[in-house]
Amino acid sequence: MRYRSGRNGDHIMGIPFECDLCHFRNMTLRNPVVTNPKDTMTLITIRRASLDALWAREPGTVQGNLSRAVRDHREAAAVCSLERGELPYLPSPELKDRVGMTSAVYVLQASRRAGQYVRNVQYETVRKSATWIGNMYEAGAAYTGAPTTDAPPTAEPFESASPTRRKWFARFLRGVKLRMGQVRYQNEPLTSEMVLALDQLITAEWHRTTDERERERLEELMCYVLIGFGASLRGEEVPLVSLRGMLYFWKETARAGEPHIMITLYGRFKGETGFRWHCLPISDLSASQIPFRKWIASLCCTGGRSFRAARRVGCSSRRTGRPGRRSGTTTGTSPTTWRFCGRTGRSCSRSAR
Repeated sequence: MRYRSGRNGDHIMGIPFECDLCHFRNMTLRNPVVTNPKDTMTLITIRRASLDALWAREPGTVQGNLSRAVRDHREAAAVCSLERGELPYLPSPELKDRVGMTSAVYVLQASRRAGQYVRNVQYETVRKSATWIGNMYEAGAAYTGAPTTDAPPTAEPFESASPTRRKWFARFLRGVKLRMGQVRYQNEPLTSEMVLALDQLITAEWHRTTDERERERLEELMCYVLIGFGASLRGEEVPLVSLRGMLYFWKETARAGEPHIMITLYGRFKGETGFRWHCLPISDLSASQIPFRKWIASLCCTGGRSFRAARRVGCSSRRTGRPGRRSGTTTGTSPTTWRFCGRTGRSCSRSAR
């Protein structure tokens, strides 16, 4: 059975193979006690680690390697004198943990912890145990720090006494990853049904409260969602929305043959030079009945609250530092836009809920 038993030929696949009892003796320098539950768990974990290291290679690879070895040996022995020293001696007479089985036990016991989305933690969490083991070895008496060219591509180019840098342990980690697999939860798209449900919830909450600051917070939240959804903007692009530009087109777009809202963005954009304006139209009421104008009018045209709204959702959030430093999309704010913050936006009437 896959991952539960070995295959014929696993013992000659390039890493040392020893039985559970030998590994236990190498780790503890004694025989296991049958009545000791810790010894029993150690033997079970050793068996799991050995199988993981072996199953880092697929059955076809193992069978192909064994078949080629048997064929080559038979053909060579039939015509050549190979009585002495013909093949390497596999067992090791040393009583020590030469493959890093102790470290593998730490890793496997960490893999039994409860996960957040699945029953147990995933491999990306489990492999962090190998990191602290390697760091501890480098901080200990075995530290050398001499440069080397034999380090793995993802490791620092220095010699290491850690067993986690050895071939057997790398094969073991690969086997653990193949056995555990990876469960990925992608970000799911926001659907029109979700937006409509959010509209109902926030509308009910807006009517329930009489605190103006709370109502303002709800309006800003819903506008953030609607603008990002209607104009297909990424999260970091929504703060670039300019209320000044939206009010400039407000009456014209409301009286158009097909009423719409002109979402105006101002700032520095990736792949462009300097500060730019971008205009993105969205419908007043989409085919799925999403009320864009109802919420955006509440944010833009609420009289006394326009100043605070413009500061927080206006041309952009008020960031400090040099514009364009973060991911090429961070923006500064122009003096022209900040002068708009003092206006009350009386050019449109507030939509009734």
